[in-house]
Amino acid sequence: MQFLRFFSIRLAIIAITLFAIVVLSYTALYFSSIGDYTQLKIHHTPFQFSLFLSSLRSTALSVFQLQFGAPVPVFLVCFLTTLFLSLGSVVLAALIGLPIGIMAAIKKRNIVAQLGATATVVAQATPSFAIAIVLQMYLAVDFHLFPVLGWGGPQYVVLPLIALAFTTVGYIAKFMQAGMNEVIKEDFIVAARARGVPEWKLILRHALRPSIFSVLTYLAPQVAMVISNTYLVESVFDVRGVSQIMNPNGFDAISQLGFAFPPGIQGDPVHAIGMLFILGAMVLVFNLIVDITYCVLNPRIQWFGASQGGR
Repeated sequence: MQFLRFFSIRLAIIAITLFAIVVLSYTALYFSSIGDYTQLKIHHTPFQFSLFLSSLRSTALSVFQLQFGAPVPVFLVCFLTTLFLSLGSVVLAALIGLPIGIMAAIKKRNIVAQLGATATVVAQATPSFAIAIVLQMYLAVDFHLFPVLGWGGPQYVVLPLIALAFTTVGYIAKFMQAGMNEVIKEDFIVAARARGVPEWKLILRHALRPSIFSVLTYLAPQVAMVISNTYLVESVFDVRGVSQIMNPNGFDAISQLGFAFPPGIQGDPVHAIGMLFILGAMVLVFNLIVDITYCVLNPRIQWFGASQGGR
């Protein structure tokens, strides 16, 4: 029950936040130098708040029609594709970065661990879209191991996931190394080592869980960066995700996918606000997933920040 209450409250917050994004975005566009308010001043027409609210209502309805009005909702299809790439890249980066970070922390003099730590620094400094282009050139064009463009079977997923995970691996490994360095100095680890607990059991059973919280703490505020990287990599590989409806020819691209738009939703304001709507939804959902994972890994953290004993 506690989780259901937490989950329903977070969903309500997400809905309110998305509505606020639409309202604030439209208001900013309306009063900008290219907005309707400027046109009113040019033609010496008085501002009427009722007309502003009416225009806001029609624009908001058009934005929501853009996301949910097609027979197969455009927003849902593109959103799930981008969310799959974002989450998949984080999982892949964790599978690679966590062992590198652990090795760099407990095997400081090991040459392999040192090379891995150095590689993570290089990975942090390399943009995802640059890795995507290199992978595309060599593995797809030169060696024909994977498709160059498109989205379909499992073979289309490999290169985008690798490109997205490359940069994230560096950050996860670095935060894992920092977290492990702190935990292995704690008294309970020193006491367990003094009792003769094997090193592998010491790391996996006692030090890993508290160390991984530093990685989760990094992931939550970096959600926007992961999503923006996903957008760029999707553009490189022509993936049918959020980038399909965020590029200048987004409406044409979606029409080619077989989706029919309701009449009257085309236009720059609707398109721009729709872009912010999708990005906001991605960030909010990703943060919710990170928060749930954080609470699952640490049972002492209650869903509402209060212990059950205090209720």
